Amino acid sequence: MWSSRSMSGNVNMSKDADAVGLQDIAATGGVLEGSEETSDVEGQVLDWRTRIDTSIARSRKVRAGNYVQIATVDADGAPHCRTVVFRGFLAMDDGRGDGKEGLKMITDARSDKVAHIAHSARCELVWWFAKSSEQYRITGTLTLVGEEHPSAHLRSARKQQWGNLSDAAREQFFWPTPGAFYKGATEVVVVRPRAVRARVVCCFLLPHSLHHPVPISFPASLPYPLTQVPRGGRDEAGVLLSPPPAFMLMLLVPSSTKYLRLTDNYAQVDGDTGDGDGADNGTDCGVYARVSGEEGVEGVAGVDGRVPVATASWLPRRVNL
Repeated sequence: MWSSRSMSGNVNMSKDADAVGLQDIAATGGVLEGSEETSDVEGQVLDWRTRIDTSIARSRKVRAGNYVQIATVDADGAPHCRTVVFRGFLAMDDGRGDGKEGLKMITDARSDKVAHIAHSARCELVWWFAKSSEQYRITGTLTLVGEEHPSAHLRSARKQQWGNLSDAAREQFFWPTPGAFYKGATEVVVVRPRAVRARVVCCFLLPHSLHHPVPISFPASLPYPLTQVPRGGRDEAGVLLSPPPAFMLMLLVPSSTKYLRLTDNYAQVDGDTGDGDGADNGTDCGVYARVSGEEGVEGVAGVDGRVPVATASWLPRRVNL
């Protein structure tokens, strides 16, 4: 069950060179003109989904505004963060379930992150909106949807997402294994519609090779592996091919979110606190809010100044910055 808390920041931000703070990162020094945040009613906090819909709408024309950072951990507990593209929200069922939804992304089944998810599906996503100086940190679990996923609803969503990709993006899922060590030039044959073909040399550069690749000529008979890439993910008649096994839909189902707005030092948390029965059933993320040892809505803070979140589903609460 979701609970949200908001945080206030009553901080006098100095502009001295030795007193740079969070406010200095903000695009403006106050609430944006026309901001939806001014509609917050005293004692009522907007939930994170309402807020992020507004943030997304404001950033639709911002280049790379839908790029997010997502972190996973490997079997040794080492964190790994990378940038991926947010592709919308998706209901995790066909509308007849509990209403949970996931943030849509895509990934290659051969990538490191898939191995990380097999070890632990827990992750955190960070989304910074530069135009409105807002940040969302979304913690939850990742679900990978391949061609053999048991949910027909999610398999259908995967197929639809495949069709929504650009031709260039689809081609990448036919490329050689990502992240594999370079063992020699790989000639990639791009199969174009109507049997028009082009040969492209694909150069996989090691980290120290920062120069731009240049065309390389090879003899007709190559002692290198050959990879056929269907142009745009289509057959020679131009018909869209089915998603290859490497293509996976990746869904992040949130268990808690932390929202920060630097224009007025506002912060809140929203959290899924489970079903309220007190049992550890794997869905209770134990979200708490710091209330500085004062009496909170749910009761009096303990020794560490924390009060458990109420059991209401995703109730947003403001918390200290």
